[in-house]
Amino acid sequence: VLTIYVYRSKLQDKEAEMNTRIKEIRERKGIGQIELAEKSGVSRTVISQLENGKRDIVTSETMKNIAEALGEPIGEIFLF
Repeated sequence: VLTIYVYRSKLQDKEAEMNTRIKEIRERKGIGQIELAEKSGVSRTVISQLENGKRDIVTSETMKNIAEALGEPIGEIFLF
């Protein structure tokens, strides 16, 4: 049980970091959620949910689209 807890804790840390990375990069580049949604083809609702940790599942297509719209490598935003 302890092993599962530690693994889950590390996974939660990575998810939290991903959430803050999207917002951090977006704001650093002076892009609002609506503009990112338009550039990426990902709804503003999904972007907001990702940034606020309210969305657990992200498709590879969504990751690719957000990364391209932000002009960043996928690995910079979505840490694996």
